[in-house]
Amino acid sequence: MYMKLGIDQIPEIILDATDRNRTSPFAFTGNKFEFRAVGGSDNCGTPMTVLNLIVADQLIKFHETVSKEIEKGEEKRLAIVNVLRKYIKESKAIRFEGDGYSEDWVKEAAKRGLNNFKNMPRAIDAYVSKNRSIFL
Repeated sequence: MYMKLGIDQIPEIILDATDRNRTSPFAFTGNKFEFRAVGGSDNCGTPMTVLNLIVADQLIKFHETVSKEIEKGEEKRLAIVNVLRKYIKESKAIRFEGDGYSEDWVKEAAKRGLNNFKNMPRAIDAYVSKNRSIFL
């Protein structure tokens, strides 16, 4: 049984030939994603469950948004492309195509007005803080 997507073909995606995935906690390695944020001796079951829930939630939101555009009369293919285009624009401030461990990222994060917590305890302190504006 095949899923009907309503588009004739998936557009070609240029494979990333750089080594930026080396530093990514959730790297795309050409044909799959690898989850690298969990230490080698740790069980990744719980983090993977959470990650799958996040992806599932976003896919539901994506479907709902595309469906609303189609209900307004937009062609399905255009609705999909337009929603994806919107997501790409919205995420521009947090996407970085370089080495996330380099000084380049530190400078770029500061330039973009993003926090760059250097260790997990600081990140957790910020996460549980009542001052949620630190993430904006």
